[in-house]
Amino acid sequence: ASAVVWRELAWMLRKAKILTVADVIAFEMLCDAVADYRAVREKRGNCFVTHSPKTGSEMLDQHLVAQNMLAKRADGLMSKFGMTPADRSKVMIDPQLGLFGDTPPAGTSRFFKQ
Repeated sequence: ASAVVWRELAWMLRKAKILTVADVIAFEMLCDAVADYRAVREKRGNCFVTHSPKTGSEMLDQHLVAQNMLAKRADGLMSKFGMTPADRSKVMIDPQLGLFGDTPPAGTSRFFKQ
């Protein structure tokens, strides 16, 4: 299951020039977290509450608890790769230089605000 997630995400992160050889272990952990999340979500189905075998009282389904923990783990790793809109908004770029006919600066001056 992790390999499926790897194939889904690796091309996207490589295309965005985010994933490098140095990121393999963190990316592997991300793929595991997403695959585990999907597996637990599948097992949970529509069950959110279950009954305790000892007392008969209602309690959260164990798969729902695991799903929430895995979601937090995956979210933390996704943020390291800039995979959420909030994380991407922290990156400041000026992609529209020259958009309205202005000539973008040449040489090294293009890297500094004027």
